[in-house]
Amino acid sequence: MRSGGAPARRHSRDDRNHRRRTDDWIERRGDRTVCLASRARRPLDRKSRTQQPCRRNRTWRGRAAESFDISADLTALGKTPVICVCAGGKAILDLPKTVEHLETLGVPILGYGTDEFAAFYSRSSGLPVDARVETPAEAAAIAVRHWRMGSSTAVLVCVPVPAEFEISSAEIEEAIDRAVIASAEQGIRGKAVTPFLLSELEKLTAGKTLEANRALLVNNASIAASIAVNLSR
Repeated sequence: MRSGGAPARRHSRDDRNHRRRTDDWIERRGDRTVCLASRARRPLDRKSRTQQPCRRNRTWRGRAAESFDISADLTALGKTPVICVCAGGKAILDLPKTVEHLETLGVPILGYGTDEFAAFYSRSSGLPVDARVETPAEAAAIAVRHWRMGSSTAVLVCVPVPAEFEISSAEIEEAIDRAVIASAEQGIRGKAVTPFLLSELEKLTAGKTLEANRALLVNNASIAASIAVNLSR
């Protein structure tokens, strides 16, 4: 692993095949985040626990309140002691409700170099984070203290998309409105909504959303690796 991360452990052929299929599925939708996964059942001895970067599709609280569309990922964050490094919530989601639900679950939100909850394609959302950190060491230290106080929830580290790949809120909101209308007209429902909207956004922004996805993935992976190094010390 680059950026000072420890070498990854060996996996079986089935594990590698599963990971390859998962990465291919995520790549088609241009939606990746990085989390530092640790075994929740092991004691809180950070030196004996193994942190490993993992890539996960991230879908949180949907915009349509009447649909009560809440991802199981939120539930997992509320009961698993991991550090999840992400670019905030996707702009297609109801970000205020997502932040509110994370607060209800007891998941602290850290802004990496920012005071606001990142909005995936945009660097700010107008929603405040619980605390601001400037370095991987600070993020790791807060997470360790959080768990030593008896909490078993995740710690969310929100990293804004690199500035050169940011899409303005006005531009992405206009594209989202058009994509939502298209999904309604075509009768898209349930689990098919998110991949449809992401695909439409890529078309409507001439590929800018996909470029932003790739940039934030590399940036998040680098920061996640540095946090993992600090956790292992």
